[in-house]
Amino acid sequence: ISLTHPFAESFASVTYEDARWIIRKLLALSEKDIREIVEASEVPVQTKDLLYAKFVHRIHNLAELFNLTNLFKLNLPELTTINSDDGKYFWIFHRVSRTKSIASMWEH
Repeated sequence: ISLTHPFAESFASVTYEDARWIIRKLLALSEKDIREIVEASEVPVQTKDLLYAKFVHRIHNLAELFNLTNLFKLNLPELTTINSDDGKYFWIFHRVSRTKSIASMWEH
């Protein structure tokens, strides 16, 4: 596994088993735990459901990457991603009810 983040060098001594250890800690979080983390954040109220969904999806991605999906117990929220025609931006839509979705725009 190769990290390409600008601060990846800071994690050069982290072993595969170290990563699996912290991912197991993330996988032990309940929906309530994650919602409390999101509530404590200072993101706008309108994006808290989206932040929760992205956090859960990121934990699931890590579980897949490190072969720990058997420990993933949360329900994956529905997310839809749409790219702009020029590929410069993308939008993430998170359905919060049958009639309401939240969208956020990000730059690639």
